Amino acid sequence: MRVFQFLDRRVAAGGIESAVFGLVCAAALLLLHGALGAVHWWSISGYILIGMIFSFAELAADRLWEYTVGNMFKRSSPIAAFCARILFWYVAGGAGYTFGMILAKRIGLMGFYDIPVKPIFNFGAMLGVAFQVTMQIVLYLTIRMKTRRPSMGSAGS
Repeated sequence: MRVFQFLDRRVAAGGIESAVFGLVCAAALLLLHGALGAVHWWSISGYILIGMIFSFAELAADRLWEYTVGNMFKRSSPIAAFCARILFWYVAGGAGYTFGMILAKRIGLMGFYDIPVKPIFNFGAMLGVAFQVTMQIVLYLTIRMKTRRPSMGSAGS
């Protein structure tokens, strides 16, 4: 019974985190597309759809890595584990972004050229890696700041 409660809390926390990440992605994509002129016309709901699909694809890739490849890296270098995740982030970013863009176009939320699809996939893949590396760096720095021991010289001052 306790295992299911833990899984429910973990899934709920991952879902909330992914939803917030999806909104951040939507805002970032809106700015990027505006700067690059990547779409002909758009709507806010189209960007929210793309951001949510993108973020949940990244969450799925993280979970897939954790339950398949992650066990091989339990006793090895953290850098090797980090590098192994990059491929998962790349594929998830490309697939999530491409699926979100094409779905948004098909239901009429935005207009852009979707042929060829390879540049769309590569753009999403690079975004996936960039977003995840940034999030990992922020997470690392946060943990490092919280676990840093106070220096002996500053305690007596």
